[in-house]
Amino acid sequence: MIRVAVSGSLAYDTQYAFSGRFSDLIAETDGKINLTFQTPVMRKTLGGCAGNVAYGLALLGLAPVILSAAGSLDFASYERHLKKLGMTTAGVRVVQRAYTASSAITTDCDGNQLTSFHDGALSRISRTPLPVQGVCLALLTPNPVPIMESHVRAFLKRNIPYVFDLGPAAYYLDQKTLETFARGACLITMNEAEFTTFKKVLHASEKDFGRVYPPVIVTRSENSTLIFNGDEKLQIPVKVLKRVKGVIGAGDAFRAGLLAALTKGVTISRAVRFGHLVARDKLKNENAQGYTLSAKTLAFYERL
Repeated sequence: MIRVAVSGSLAYDTQYAFSGRFSDLIAETDGKINLTFQTPVMRKTLGGCAGNVAYGLALLGLAPVILSAAGSLDFASYERHLKKLGMTTAGVRVVQRAYTASSAITTDCDGNQLTSFHDGALSRISRTPLPVQGVCLALLTPNPVPIMESHVRAFLKRNIPYVFDLGPAAYYLDQKTLETFARGACLITMNEAEFTTFKKVLHASEKDFGRVYPPVIVTRSENSTLIFNGDEKLQIPVKVLKRVKGVIGAGDAFRAGLLAALTKGVTISRAVRFGHLVARDKLKNENAQGYTLSAKTLAFYERL
């Protein structure tokens, strides 16, 4: 089986749905924010970037290896879930007398999100193991910096190409660390806001990607996804879904599809198209790890 390492968080998510718009309430403040959002819908689900991406990879028949940490006080139910999906937990370091990471995510009617994230066990360690041989590709997602650094060293030492998903790390990595992670990657993914910050911190232009730095994929929600690769700038259209049940985890589903396609040696643009299909299937389900793949998506994957 094809093994893909996924470095990132495992977390218990509490999701809230706010029927109004954040912007309407924030606009009424005088610079001091003390807001309460009435949320008629609440769900507790399994999440974390590593868990969500690994779930998508498992649906596609790959063997994801999660590189993360969890707390002994509450990991048991998450561990049972992973093993039921046939995943190894050998790369998950269980920290005694600690809780697994957790997040509280509130989504408004336009799909905007406010997230609070607690590192839990991840804040208690500086590295996690990479115990499995035969890994052909890896994904690096935001984590406490020492853990990210240890995983980058491990990937480079083993000559494992890795995709760097910038995410909120755009706002807490210093220039030197960000440059190290970026230069070591084979591909970088981020959203529009993160791309703006990324270019500013590294003093980079769009044409630097694919030359000084690896190619970059910039996701733009319902708008086309952009690929910057040297002089080449591609726009990959996104087919808008009329009825969306849940946006949380859609980006992770996209990355799962992207990684799975890349293991087949396809072009970046084709991998992005497949990522769109997996994300679309996820949007039809409320939970980040509760969706199934459509026959259309699976057929596309077989043709890659």
